[in-house]
Amino acid sequence: MPLTSNLPRGFISPLTPSFRPSLTGLARNLAFAGALALSLATQPGRGAVIFDNLSAPLPNGASNISNTQHVAQAFTTTATDFVLTAVSLRLYNQSGTTGSYELQLWDNGGASGAPGTQVGAALYTGLAESLSGALVSVTGLNRTLAANTTYYLLATGRSLTDDVSDPSDPITGSLAWNMTDTLSTGSYVSGDSGANWTGPFPYSGYMKIEAGPAGASVPDAAGSPATLGLILAGLAGLRRRLRP
Repeated sequence: MPLTSNLPRGFISPLTPSFRPSLTGLARNLAFAGALALSLATQPGRGAVIFDNLSAPLPNGASNISNTQHVAQAFTTTATDFVLTAVSLRLYNQSGTTGSYELQLWDNGGASGAPGTQVGAALYTGLAESLSGALVSVTGLNRTLAANTTYYLLATGRSLTDDVSDPSDPITGSLAWNMTDTLSTGSYVSGDSGANWTGPFPYSGYMKIEAGPAGASVPDAAGSPATLGLILAGLAGLRRRLRP
């Protein structure tokens, strides 16, 4: 039976069967669009390159990394780009080493600007047996640092062990970080887990550091133009559907 117009004041008639599916479809489309916008808006940005010597000529050697030997390479944030978003370095395995290693961030609070203390949790933990000699890249970071400040990317072993045939003669494993004298900002080495440092040396570890401005590495999805645009478009469509 069709709906009549003789309804009490303030009474809202139910949706007709023919309209209900279309409104359900619209709601489904709006939900999908919103989820898509949220996904796109929350992708971390790679940021600007604030240090990069990966294209330097052939290495001038390497610094060894073990469970007790740290190797640290300096970089400096800028006035605008100080939210760390990605790090890359040339790190490779030696002598069939197995076990885990870490990439850490340290401040410059040591003597004469040497590495001082670790800043926050480790940036990355990896396995030595997974190193193939290719570039190690860690992306999707969102570590806010101080502007115009020097920090250190540090590599160290956590449970490195050489693959030796004689188990009665274990040898602490080691990795190697390629070094170059091109674009050198000075590297430091500590043989006692960071208690004392030697350096700066006139060469740098091969690496690239990327950073962005505050608030740009992980945008606020709720207020992003993509999300607001999709929501407004959906509301406009809903208004057209509801218009008599």
